Amino acid sequence: MIDVNSGLMILAGMAGLWFVTRFLYRPKGVSRGGLRGMFVREIAEKAPGIGLEALRSFTEDLVTFARNETALRGVILAGPFVARQANAASEVTAILVTTDLAGQDEAAHLRRWPYIRRGHEIREARLERVPGGLIHHLSLRGAPPVVLAFMAADAPMPPALEPALKQGATVHDIGTGDAEALLSRWNIRANKRGEKT
Repeated sequence: MIDVNSGLMILAGMAGLWFVTRFLYRPKGVSRGGLRGMFVREIAEKAPGIGLEALRSFTEDLVTFARNETALRGVILAGPFVARQANAASEVTAILVTTDLAGQDEAAHLRRWPYIRRGHEIREARLERVPGGLIHHLSLRGAPPVVLAFMAADAPMPPALEPALKQGATVHDIGTGDAEALLSRWNIRANKRGEKT
């Protein structure tokens, strides 16, 4: 049986618990104290290197790769990321204009790309040969699906790249003009980034 003293002790214990949870122990970043505040979902933090920052480093590494390889003459980005309609499953499509396709079908050649050396190693790769070029379908660690095409400057437009190019394309100029010339042959309008060197 509960008497008055034990009832008061229970009430004092509940008040003490409320005081501790309200004022002494409350989650940081929560404006409310108390039990409800302790069980509120935390605000999601943005992790660096995801989204636009990752696409920027991807693009910078592609341009660096094109500048360092003598056979590469230009960089074209295409698809939903360029059109700003991408989601987590969207492919990044990159076209590298080349004068020589020899050796560009090997994984060792792809490993010279700084983006892969930065920790985005190749998990899965599939090679597609098209007239005048090679298309690598890549699954990289910590990156969306990547379609990396090496195309000769006089190659016809591959049907595999056409949907991405129709969504939008951006030319990253490395001073040769070959990427713009290829897109004009394919009747694709593109935005231009970069400067002539």
